Amino acid sequence: MKDSGEIGFHDWWSFGLGLGFIWPSGTMGSLLGVLIYVSLDVFVTQVQILAMVTIVVYSWYACCQTYKKLKCDHSAIVSDEVVGMLCALLFVPVSVLNIVLAFVLFRFFDITKIWPIGLFERTKWGAHAVMIDDVVAAILTNITLHSGLYYLAN
Repeated sequence: MKDSGEIGFHDWWSFGLGLGFIWPSGTMGSLLGVLIYVSLDVFVTQVQILAMVTIVVYSWYACCQTYKKLKCDHSAIVSDEVVGMLCALLFVPVSVLNIVLAFVLFRFFDITKIWPIGLFERTKWGAHAVMIDDVVAAILTNITLHSGLYYLAN
């Protein structure tokens, strides 16, 4: 049986395949999310959505497992930022400008924890709170970005 102190694949994924150990860790995790999103652009929409859902579900699971092992939201856990960027970019056309805007907006929302994001970070939801605040930041980013793209198109 594995020693619970060993680092397994769930943990490595939670740590962004090691990027979470590089400062600034949240930014590194967000960059991994951008890389994955851009990589998925070569596939048809259905495959993109299936891949993203799979990554979100697995990341959530891995993050919870690592949180339980470490008993805290360690700064090296960045799979929440990966998920955040994937959700922030959902249905956003791939372009350098769109990606930069999404990245800057997501990092702003994730770092500042403006309302309502801060409410979810301070919850008693333990491991789930690690992911929830980033998903809320991503939703705000996505809405802001889509609103801006709609405004510019009309």
